Amino acid sequence: MGVTVRVAIPTKVPGGLRGEVDEVFSRAPVFTIVDMNDDEPGKVTIIENAAASFSHGAGPVSVKILSDNHVELLLAPEIGVGTSTLLEELGIRYVKVEEGAKVSKLLRELK
Repeated sequence: MGVTVRVAIPTKVPGGLRGEVDEVFSRAPVFTIVDMNDDEPGKVTIIENAAASFSHGAGPVSVKILSDNHVELLLAPEIGVGTSTLLEELGIRYVKVEEGAKVSKLLRELK
């Protein structure tokens, strides 16, 4: 049996494997969550980011959404210190990626 890693990417609507990385992690309209099985995309789930319209506190709420969905790896543009600390405390790894990048391309590069 292979290794499965749950990956989250903040994406522009509509999200999914053809989606593009949104410029701001905590303000992305959706998170594309992909179960990577032996470096191949498996189940894809698109979750609305309830914090996208918050005037304050979007980072912690966005991190909680990822945690509640058992995400292990976040691929996102730059994140703030507070968000970084929360991710670390929850055991969610973070890899910085370029805003506007295609989700499918990022996942291929994970190998």
